[in-house]
Amino acid sequence: MRPIITFILLFSFFTTAAQNKAIVDSLLQKLTTAQDTNRVLILNGLTWQFRNSDFTKALDYGKEAIALAEKIEYQAGLADAYSFLGVVYRNIGEYPEATEFYLKALHIAEKNNLKQRIAYSYNNLGDIFKYQKNYTEGESYVVKAIKEFGKLGDQRGIGYGYIRLGEIYQEQKKYEQALAAFDSSLVIRKKLGDLSMVESSLNRLGKLYDVLGNYPEALEYFSQSLKLSNELGDLKGNAGTQADMSRVFLNQGEDEKALNYALESLTLAQKLGSKDIIKKTSEILTEIYAKRKDYPNAFVYQQMLMKVKDSLFNDESTVQISTLRSNHEANKKQAEIDLLNKENQINNLIFNVLIAGFALFVVILFAMFRVSRRRKEMNYVLNEQKKIIEKKNEDVTASITYAKRIQDATIPSEEMIKKYLPENFVFFKPRDIVSGDFYWFTKILGKKLVLAVVDCTGHGVPGAFMSLIGNNLLNHIVINLGITDPNIVLEAMNAGVIDVLSQESTNNHDSMDIALCVIDTEKKKMEFAGAKSQLLYIQNGEIQYIKGNSQPVGDLSRGKDKNFTKHEIDLSMPTTFYIFSDGFADQFGGTDDKKFMSKNLRQLLSDNHTKGMEEQHKIVEKTFNDWIGKKHQQVDDVTVIGVRVN
Repeated sequence: MRPIITFILLFSFFTTAAQNKAIVDSLLQKLTTAQDTNRVLILNGLTWQFRNSDFTKALDYGKEAIALAEKIEYQAGLADAYSFLGVVYRNIGEYPEATEFYLKALHIAEKNNLKQRIAYSYNNLGDIFKYQKNYTEGESYVVKAIKEFGKLGDQRGIGYGYIRLGEIYQEQKKYEQALAAFDSSLVIRKKLGDLSMVESSLNRLGKLYDVLGNYPEALEYFSQSLKLSNELGDLKGNAGTQADMSRVFLNQGEDEKALNYALESLTLAQKLGSKDIIKKTSEILTEIYAKRKDYPNAFVYQQMLMKVKDSLFNDESTVQISTLRSNHEANKKQAEIDLLNKENQINNLIFNVLIAGFALFVVILFAMFRVSRRRKEMNYVLNEQKKIIEKKNEDVTASITYAKRIQDATIPSEEMIKKYLPENFVFFKPRDIVSGDFYWFTKILGKKLVLAVVDCTGHGVPGAFMSLIGNNLLNHIVINLGITDPNIVLEAMNAGVIDVLSQESTNNHDSMDIALCVIDTEKKKMEFAGAKSQLLYIQNGEIQYIKGNSQPVGDLSRGKDKNFTKHEIDLSMPTTFYIFSDGFADQFGGTDDKKFMSKNLRQLLSDNHTKGMEEQHKIVEKTFNDWIGKKHQQVDDVTVIGVRVN
């Protein structure tokens, strides 16, 4: 569930407006049943989706995400929620609020060492200081962000960073550096196929060429940007670009076009509540009407301009932003001071202990000198014992490795199985050097093929001993005695294990789980019996599942005379079937440290049953390795066999 949701959240803004609506609808539908971390992810996704089109909804979803993430202590989701809500407030033009949420995101990210989110917080703060015209601080934060993105290999983040850096350079009239930064951003975003961000880079290049007086080039970039914002349903991008185009037309003396674009931009900005675009368009409209000597309208838009400028960056908001940043830095410094104080306390304690220890050392120095020779003698003895132990460990490991050769020799070769069942795969992964799992195959007189997967009690050396017992019993019962009814084979093995392990007198409870298939190629049928093992088979796209009997082979406490059930499957049609031990399903892993589970293994096999057997083998192996990851260890031997019979 979670990887799908994460994909939607991270990449949904590459799509057109219609696709965006479909994504929003999908997220809203998932929201009705989502719980805990998944719900936070969906709420964050909705905040991001509405950040440029509906500020009210974006704020509502963002605040709900924060409340839930705090309640369940989901730190990564909380950092994203603060960051996304900061973007919404920035788009509205509420810069103190945006700064507050960016700093909260940075605090959570630093506290939990969320490196990618730290980098995005740096980039967002650089944007705020740019709006505040504090270019030194802005450039410092953005450069730090780009360096962090580079360490992480995050091309999307580097693209963001170059946009912010270009804007800061442009504000300082460093036009060549600004052009290089915007070009770098556009190249990265085109390579990523990120249409939403490509639109943003095109807009920035249009603004730069406008400032440079290259109006045809500016209009070309703005036109491309406007086209993309229309396709994406990005109302804020649309409004901003139309305001920019209005400015270019005004500079060229095309007042009518300038007026039309400015009015359209203002309508969208007021609908969104975007203060920075309202400021931009009201300023343009004031100039247009003043140029036309339409002073009443010029006055109206001048008043609108003054009002929105006051709400954007007045002295109070500037002080508020500076105070927020100072508080954040002060908290970091205080944490460092507290840590230093603790270190000083520890150092003082160590110093006092050393003084006391030195006094004690002087007292016992003479005694230690006397026992020095004895200690050397003991060290010599210990070293010799260590060498003996290391040699014994080497011998034991060598013996187990040799035992593996013996066990490998009992397991049928791939060539042997493929000779009679050409379309098959075997995923066999022991936990230790030797295995308690094994698989068994033979062809007997006539047209019958016998295939089994056996999971013995234990793993490593004890499991390997049990596997040899199981292998010998199968050889004796099937090959020597010629028994091919799978249920009778299991009943004979049950009696054999009880007898070999003397379970009636030793109270031994070791046992085996077996999935046993007998394929009659002449009659085109397969018989199956299972001892705590199952069979999954697929015919004409229909998935069938046979659970097998609940008792294992062996273990006297479960009843010596319990019968096993024989199941018959028609093979006159193409059939794909799977037998497996419980090691895959019982493996702990994933992000939540849970078992993989049998139902997920059956789903994995059925989802891929139409693929070639070699490809299926790779999928099964990769899924298992990805599930374990780097922080988990394999807990049991694993065997999965798939066969296609045509």
